[in-house]
Amino acid sequence: MLINNKNDDERGKKIAICFVMLHSYSLFKPKTNYVFGGSEVRGYLFGRGLSKLPDYEVSFVVIDHGQDKIEMVDGIKVYAHSHYKSAFLKKLWGWLTRKALYRLLPHSSNQLLEKCRVYEQVDADIYCTIGVHNLAAEIAEFCWAKDKKFLLFSGSDLDFSESYQPDSRKVNNYGSIGYLCYKAIMQANHIVTQTKQQENLLSARFGRKSVTINNPIEMDHKSSAILSEYKSLSPYVLWIGKSDHIKRPDLVLEIASSMPQTQFVMVMNRSRTAFHNQIFSEKPPNVIITEYVPWNKIEGLFIGAQVLLNTSSYEGFPNTYLQAGKYGVPIVSLDVDPDGFIDNYRCGICAHGSIDELKNKLIEIINSKALRETYSSNIYRYINENHALEQKIIELDTAIRCLFND
Repeated sequence: MLINNKNDDERGKKIAICFVMLHSYSLFKPKTNYVFGGSEVRGYLFGRGLSKLPDYEVSFVVIDHGQDKIEMVDGIKVYAHSHYKSAFLKKLWGWLTRKALYRLLPHSSNQLLEKCRVYEQVDADIYCTIGVHNLAAEIAEFCWAKDKKFLLFSGSDLDFSESYQPDSRKVNNYGSIGYLCYKAIMQANHIVTQTKQQENLLSARFGRKSVTINNPIEMDHKSSAILSEYKSLSPYVLWIGKSDHIKRPDLVLEIASSMPQTQFVMVMNRSRTAFHNQIFSEKPPNVIITEYVPWNKIEGLFIGAQVLLNTSSYEGFPNTYLQAGKYGVPIVSLDVDPDGFIDNYRCGICAHGSIDELKNKLIEIINSKALRETYSSNIYRYINENHALEQKIIELDTAIRCLFND
């Protein structure tokens, strides 16, 4: 397919797509150790997969950590967003919460375009981001002003909250404002959802259609051994998340306290400092907590895990679930079971909000090798058949081409 635009000669008639993933720099430069999450991994895998196809030119926009303004990494251009600098992240989130930064959106397109100068520099055909938030509204507004395509990827069920309305000033847990979230949803040229549940929410609440593409994972590249610093702790219950009230690491301490003979390993990225410090100070002796493990090493943790524990109140499709499936690690989840796959395909158990049920089932799985092996086989098969990266890139390529046929 050929894209007709002013830069066809420069691009060789490729589709230029830009992923605005501010926290993804350490995926390109692992030694930098900046914090990222599952959405960043998802965007990185999608972007890297597209970059290997002959019809695409892929770029990323990330936070300016002081790196070069433009870097080429494995065939992908990485641009530093000078408006977002890592030294000012705390101040930035304060601005988001107080709505000051985004008051300019409905009032001054010139100011917005000045702030979004890096997007003009990229000059892509398509801009995309993961999640419905203030940044997504910024990109939507830019694309509208510059006649570009905006591809929105959902990040969780919260992205289609009923509170997102044209006149809503309500601020969600991550500092995003209702009317801006509504703007992002309604101005997107195309929306990619993670689950059928999200697809249904989008249709019922906003009257918009989407294509559901399961989150991707590379099944062929595996760590060969458990990380050495955790080898003496194996086997253990593994938990990975942030120190916030959505991921609920405090519940891990409650569960671990009731199972003193079981080892727990937590990888807890710092989010809310007071809460983070509280978790460290209150952890029982059978809990080991580390703040950061590089993405290119974290899969080594799954090799030593008996079970992956999830205590989040909500998520999309967690990247940790994909990693668990890749290594055949059963999942024990308090609430999060996307499209019911854990229960329906017997990939572990979901306690549907019951902490007592979760504790009982966790003990049952730990004590039964036969049950673990059954769940292990099931989750590996499910993830391999439904989330392998190569097939997901084919599906995404098809979705992107639809943007130029609508």
